Amino acid sequence: MQKVLLLGGAVIGSLSSVSAVGNAANIVPFAEDQEVEMKVNGHSLSGVPEEYVAGRVSVRGMSGSAAGGQLKFEVIKQPKWGQFGWNNSVSGEFIYSPRAYTLETTNHGVESLEPIPGCKYDCGGCPNTWDTIGTLDSSPVPDNTCGGAGTVNPIDTTPYDNVRPVGYVECDGEKTCCGGYKSTLLDINTNKPIALATQTQKKWVEGYECPGVDEPGGPNQADIDEVEKADKSRTDEFEVDDEVRERVECKDVPPRLCVTHMAKVPRDEFKFRATNDFGSSNWATVTIVFERVDSAAGFLQLVVLIGGILMLSTCCGLLRVIALQFILQPYRRYELCGKFCAGFCMPEEDPFEDTRTADDYKPDFLKEGFEETENPITQDDDE
Repeated sequence: MQKVLLLGGAVIGSLSSVSAVGNAANIVPFAEDQEVEMKVNGHSLSGVPEEYVAGRVSVRGMSGSAAGGQLKFEVIKQPKWGQFGWNNSVSGEFIYSPRAYTLETTNHGVESLEPIPGCKYDCGGCPNTWDTIGTLDSSPVPDNTCGGAGTVNPIDTTPYDNVRPVGYVECDGEKTCCGGYKSTLLDINTNKPIALATQTQKKWVEGYECPGVDEPGGPNQADIDEVEKADKSRTDEFEVDDEVRERVECKDVPPRLCVTHMAKVPRDEFKFRATNDFGSSNWATVTIVFERVDSAAGFLQLVVLIGGILMLSTCCGLLRVIALQFILQPYRRYELCGKFCAGFCMPEEDPFEDTRTADDYKPDFLKEGFEETENPITQDDDE
């Protein structure tokens, strides 16, 4: 009986061990984020009609013999500044071609190390924070499902005066629902809500004045003395809490107005996913980083220069004709022109008065008393 039980246990153990063996980790594909560098010549006189870059997306478990069969790829989000296409939607090979080399942005936008939500491309929603109720056309609205539990004073920008219990979701510049508020500001291109800016980002835009001594949120005299003792001490016997030092060393932030300007497109991106017989992968982002090598073509510059010279000559000729029409007008006199360019101005019109009449220019045979003209040679013969 004991042998039978041992045999049965061995069989069950072998079956369970076999069921645990497999390629479970790669049954559903996993898409990975990646960057692709591309040299771009965005000069207006470059003479390059189009530029392309080819690449291949990175997916774990994309071999032909992997579990789940052959993979298929699809785009979730198209690139913003260029055209995208699959060269082979089965192998994951793609082609990208930029279409715009400059964009309108702000001083808090794509050129900044930390772009502020709502200020990236225009100043209409700058900054889009959860304490700007009524200041924007599409202000954030309170929402109990956005993790705002426990906030005692949401208008106060000092984090150490707020209670942050479990369940509170702090805005990090990427969430559209946080701090008990929900963003209603929509992106004009994607028609999706723009993330809420953090309080630190709000300070950089609107400015911030540190509270004074013994003011709410500010340091007291004991905090100042404690920091001074720690700074003067040459040993580590005096330790100051980070929050106390932050209150004492707080510095005012001047407001930075939002200004739009044209800038070079630094990068573009698209999102994709892979699918097989077992399901779909996660969404991965492929970032195409532009390495700017702007330069103009010499021949094209020469052609534009010659065309500009010819156009300038034509315009100067037309202006000369128009000027002469005004200057060489016999019935007008230009006082200012007569002082500086008298050689080109028409002299004054000389009034002509003739004392003679038309009768003085008549031939003799038409004058009175000379109705008939006689030939003096034949006059004697006639007599």
